[in-house]
Amino acid sequence: MKIIHELSKGRLIKRISEDLEVSYNTVLKIKNLILKRLLKKIFDIDELKSLFSVGIKLTESGMNLNYIENIDIKELSTLKNEKIGRLYIFKNYDNYDLYIVFSEKIIKSFEKNSIRLDLKDVRDEFRSLLKSISEKISKGKITNINTLLFTIIQTHFIDYHGSDKLFYLFLDILKYK
Repeated sequence: MKIIHELSKGRLIKRISEDLEVSYNTVLKIKNLILKRLLKKIFDIDELKSLFSVGIKLTESGMNLNYIENIDIKELSTLKNEKIGRLYIFKNYDNYDLYIVFSEKIIKSFEKNSIRLDLKDVRDEFRSLLKSISEKISKGKITNINTLLFTIIQTHFIDYHGSDKLFYLFLDILKYK
């Protein structure tokens, strides 16, 4: 349970194994078991490959998810991506809004075009946004989608820390509403 809890925080496998004094392989096996069960449930997949991707397409009726095993590494190597651990996130690739590559190993050819996302910055920005929105809701200042959008933009500029990933993520989400 402690391993699952630490994995859910997004901690590195190596750090978890050191802190909990268990082997790296034990933590990796539990992570892969969770991922395998999740993928089996979502995509009805029996065997988890060491390299696969998920394509996400936003539509008016919701979100379409596709499990993809055949990855064009050569083509993807020329594109910019955002990286979290061994997840590589490509935007607007192959008719998908998001194309996420999952890999057990670092893909060296992707690294030159990778922008490493700092989850701490995103979390801090999200907390600040939620605080501002909840204060405005309690004061009755947010009453519809237009005032919500205004609040998001205003909060972004007031609390700007040099990181605008969350702001653009919200704009991407809102354009599909």
